[in-house]
Amino acid sequence: MLAKMMDLSEMGTLVYLLGEGDLSSDVGATSSLAIYHQSKIFEIPAIIARKDGRMIAFQFKNPPEEVLRDVQGKLIRMEIEWMRLSRRS
Repeated sequence: MLAKMMDLSEMGTLVYLLGEGDLSSDVGATSSLAIYHQSKIFEIPAIIARKDGRMIAFQFKNPPEEVLRDVQGKLIRMEIEWMRLSRRS
């Protein structure tokens, strides 16, 4: 299932599901998220925290240190990109 990441933090992420269909798992169910960052895909165990249509909030569940470093790296890259784009305005 593909989704667009709307928000990301060290604690979790909010995604928008692309295409038709609905995530059949209920709130509280465990899942595994695959996130792409710098030509690498890493997986994060997560719990579905909230669902509203195609919007789903996931809370990360005890991610390994290596994965946390990947998330922090992605957050830094996102902040740099945001700063670059905001200067253009």
